[in-house]
Amino acid sequence: MPQINPISQTKTGLLLHPQKTYQEIVAYLNANWKKSPHAVTEKLDQALGNLSKKLTSVIIAGTSGKSTTIHYLEKISETKSIKIGTFLSPHFISYNERFAVNNAKITNEIFTDLANQVINLAGELKLNASSKDILTAMALIYFNDQKVDLAVFEQEDMVERDPVTICTPFILGISRIVQNSPESIRQKIDNIIDHISTQTHVISANQSTLFLLKMEQRTIEKNGVWVMPIRKVAPLAYPFEQLFGRSAALADRIIQLYLEKLSVNLASGSTTACIDPKNIKTLHLSSPQFWQSINNEIPNTFQIINQKEKTILLDNASNLDAFSNLFLGIRLLNYQHSFKNIFFIVGSTKQQCDEDEFIKLFHSCFKKFSGTLSFYRATNTIAEKTGTPWDLAHLVSLAQYNKIKTAQHHNFQSAFQEISAELEDKHDLLVIAGSQAIISEYLKLAQGNNL
Repeated sequence: MPQINPISQTKTGLLLHPQKTYQEIVAYLNANWKKSPHAVTEKLDQALGNLSKKLTSVIIAGTSGKSTTIHYLEKISETKSIKIGTFLSPHFISYNERFAVNNAKITNEIFTDLANQVINLAGELKLNASSKDILTAMALIYFNDQKVDLAVFEQEDMVERDPVTICTPFILGISRIVQNSPESIRQKIDNIIDHISTQTHVISANQSTLFLLKMEQRTIEKNGVWVMPIRKVAPLAYPFEQLFGRSAALADRIIQLYLEKLSVNLASGSTTACIDPKNIKTLHLSSPQFWQSINNEIPNTFQIINQKEKTILLDNASNLDAFSNLFLGIRLLNYQHSFKNIFFIVGSTKQQCDEDEFIKLFHSCFKKFSGTLSFYRATNTIAEKTGTPWDLAHLVSLAQYNKIKTAQHHNFQSAFQEISAELEDKHDLLVIAGSQAIISEYLKLAQGNNL
């Protein structure tokens, strides 16, 4: 049995509780991923003093592009002296990755203290809280304690009510939404927009006119404020404008809306924001110089890792829309680097990528490049949405029918080692993509081997 720390009083009540260590909390969260009624999050928030209502919050929702949008929100906030808190999903190595203030990750000590507060509070209230409920409540406490100007929450679940929707956002930003069926699109849009208020500004980076119309209609039905269109003053550096331009534009418009609100509040004396009023001289979008000089390197999202003997492209693409964007990026990179061979290691599930459509995408890709497509049976990581494993034999058969050179492996490590040995020089590219699990496996392998 793990050793429990001596009991101490929590901030959430008068009862004395055993305090879990950081490792015990991680184990507790790992074992507690489940669905729970939204009422659980509501009761936690009420017991904490309705912290969700005390934050100026932004929720970023959509199928693809959420983390990219939040990355640019953080970058723009630096130039505007805005103190920003971000609560992300998922994590790849540690839960700390989910929490940041001004792009600085939460420390183990603060994480442990917050988790103990919420877990013990849930126990006092006799709530069967899920890990996502607990983490969301921790974010509410953390951002209020840190007195952030803007609290940004990534809405992971669009099928059921995500705990982060306990916040009624000032701004709801919607990235891209992938079309599976008309019914699923309607359900996703409803689940994204239904928790807004009359004060919520809704804005989207989606390029589908039909989807934008549906979002606008739903926003008006819910008495929200529809804000379109979005634009930037200048493009990002090549090739990131083609990949992330709309996410950057969405982030830019969100910050502009926030500054417009803040200027009104400052004029009326009704704000306690940390931002210096002298920093709000104009409400224009970020300058061309900013967009040309910005760091576009986003961890695990089209992340290029240069090593002596190989070039690796790490991307958390896990659906067909994200893979299409990844292939676009590879083609654009090729104009600069002229890759000789491209090797892919992919691992996903049927829920994340339909096998037949997935092979069609790769067939188009390999018309332009030579290389190998390697599969392995990915296992779901903690908190990752589960799905039916790929039928590797069927995938290989489909790939071979489409004249794609393929290989299959028992695990990621064997695939990585075998393909790494085939890379001849930096003009060969190794692409690792397909799921949260495959990114986590690469990062753990890299840590263990000092790659």
